[in-house]
Amino acid sequence: TCRLCHVDLGFGMQPNSTGITEDDNLDGLYCGACHNGEEAFGPKEFDEAGNEKKNCERCHSKGLKVKFETRFRSFFKGFPRSRFGNKVDWLKA
Repeated sequence: TCRLCHVDLGFGMQPNSTGITEDDNLDGLYCGACHNGEEAFGPKEFDEAGNEKKNCERCHSKGLKVKFETRFRSFFKGFPRSRFGNKVDWLKA
């Protein structure tokens, strides 16, 4: 759940508050604890021909025109609500 990352793994609730680095993720910390290519999508994938595809824009999309697989609002439709931010209560999720 969201609680796992934001509470148990120590992922900050405010933007840029955790100090996560790419090396941390590649070492299996923070997002990399699950986003390792096995549990969930990792920082890069390889197609059948062995070509590398980077997944940076799946998370680092601010200011970019990125086509997402799922719209945020429909994905989080059943999550607990909050009055603030993106309206998701991440501690209860």
